[in-house]
Amino acid sequence: MRVTRTKQYMEERARQTLCQICGYDVEDLLCADKPDIQDKHGRCGIEVVQDIEEDDRQREAFIEQVWDRPYDEIDPKKIERFQSTGGKISKVADNRIRSAIIGEEKPNTPTHLIKTIKKKVDLLNKEIYKPFESYGLYVFVETVSIDEYFDSYVLSVMEAVSAYGQKMNFQKLFLDYDYGICVCDLLKKDFERIFISNQIRDSIHKETQKTWQY
Repeated sequence: MRVTRTKQYMEERARQTLCQICGYDVEDLLCADKPDIQDKHGRCGIEVVQDIEEDDRQREAFIEQVWDRPYDEIDPKKIERFQSTGGKISKVADNRIRSAIIGEEKPNTPTHLIKTIKKKVDLLNKEIYKPFESYGLYVFVETVSIDEYFDSYVLSVMEAVSAYGQKMNFQKLFLDYDYGICVCDLLKKDFERIFISNQIRDSIHKETQKTWQY
């Protein structure tokens, strides 16, 4: 099951994870635009993206549109359409949607993940981004399992991205799969898998909530 989050929440969550897990200084990284996370000293810029199926994305877009609206003011027909296509509103509190499931699990393959990354690399190379010494891409992986049983999937993703034409100094790929993160060095063609305990995940979530709600 996938649970939707706002774009701002995901970007701040990525920033908190980079700082609490990957050794970045929380005072140095800022949430911004083009790219989404920026080192204030100009050393690195990191774009954030969710790897998600298009039909799930459409359902997520609906949830984002109605997230802050009173639940009793949302068109019931739109809610019915959302749920008839595979979505589910799983929690309503204080007359607001608090949690929504946007899709079921799909077959386990890295194909969609690779496609998502290539699309984002294309955007990064359009020279509309602020210049940095190096760039990275932070991906919330939601279409494939890449836990410790699927190292071959991570390697295949790195191989596909490394072989993809790119002008930008694109060095790091962060694959966040909720209970862990794969930090991929595209220059060395190697990756480190860092497991994330429930305690650390809770800490990341709490720090993120200080700035952004779901």
